[in-house]
Amino acid sequence: MHESTLLRSLVSKVVEVADGSQVTEIRLAVGDNSHLSEDEISRSFGMFAGGSIAEDARVTFQPPTPGDDPEAVRLVSIDVSSELRNQSAGSS
Repeated sequence: MHESTLLRSLVSKVVEVADGSQVTEIRLAVGDNSHLSEDEISRSFGMFAGGSIAEDARVTFQPPTPGDDPEAVRLVSIDVSSELRNQSAGSS
C-alpha cells in the first residue's frame, strides 16, 4: 500500500508542475533504498496517471545525485507538449 501512496503523490506532483499542459515525459531519480524500483514505477505509473494530463507520459530515469535521499523517488523534470489538449465543441 505504501507504494500506491507514493505513486499517487508522484502523479499529483507531475500534474501540479505541468500546470494544465499535456505531459510527454517525466524524469525520475530513484534512491537505492527506495520502496519503489524503476521497474515498478515503469509498470504502474500509467495506471495511477490514467485520466490525467500525465497518462501518456514516457517515464525515464537518471542516477540519483550525491545529495539525494537514498530512500526517495525524486522528480527531476518533466517535458510538456506545446499543443493544446482537445477542447469540447463550442469552446472559445
